Amino acid sequence: TSGSLVIRVNQLPPATSSPNARVHWSERKRDADIYAKAVYYECVQLRNNIETNGHERFAPLYRARVDLTFVFREKRRRDPDNLVARFKPGLDAVVRAGLLFDDRADLITIGRPKIEVDPARAPETIIVLTEAR
Repeated sequence: TSGSLVIRVNQLPPATSSPNARVHWSERKRDADIYAKAVYYECVQLRNNIETNGHERFAPLYRARVDLTFVFREKRRRDPDNLVARFKPGLDAVVRAGLLFDDRADLITIGRPKIEVDPARAPETIIVLTEAR
């Protein structure tokens, strides 16, 4: 999509970030931090590439649509809403990296997530940010 920012992260949001996960808070935090760092580094790298090629400071998207694709190794039933909830540490990392102004509900729209099965690419999270008009 032209005008969109595409971030590819070679892991999936942690299952321990699911609202249904019954895990100790420290395990949830550890897994969320690992995932958030991976998302953050990919976002910063993308931002730096834009700034290097464009020779100007990147301005975060103020209003944006966030589209997510989750690539899994195997086909099985998955709950799309649960996947979006699991992505929360990733969304916070996108904001912290300076690609989105904020993740307030009035500023971003999260589209229905896509689920793909591709053992060659999995695990992968694809985040597409598009400025909303």
